[in-house]
Amino acid sequence: MFIQYAPLRQLVGGSGSNGKLEFEASRFDESYKDQGNTATAISGKSETTLLRIDYTSMVDSGPVPIVDESKWREFHASVAAGEQFTLDAFGTEASPVAPKPVKLQQKSFKKTRLSPQYLSYSFTVIEV
Repeated sequence: MFIQYAPLRQLVGGSGSNGKLEFEASRFDESYKDQGNTATAISGKSETTLLRIDYTSMVDSGPVPIVDESKWREFHASVAAGEQFTLDAFGTEASPVAPKPVKLQQKSFKKTRLSPQYLSYSFTVIEV
């Protein structure tokens, strides 16, 4: 999996991330959520108005070495306010497959400690 973003906050010094993360995702689940209204007349006839369909994806990074924690903090801080970034679920930087513009769903970014040396990150994105 490959993510490219514009580093804006909590920047990593030195070689840093350059606004790129590449990792083997342990989970990538897509879902579709219809947004709309249904009204029913007295006669019983219903009418549905579709406003939009949200395409979302749940990502779990799998094990990430703790030395990369600052890169993931930079990523989260740089996209947490709704900034757009690119996600390629099945490609790499060198070999892109299907890059898509996405935004981070608010309050979905979570960090889990797997061991003293490894962390895991999970988050949900919405296609733009």
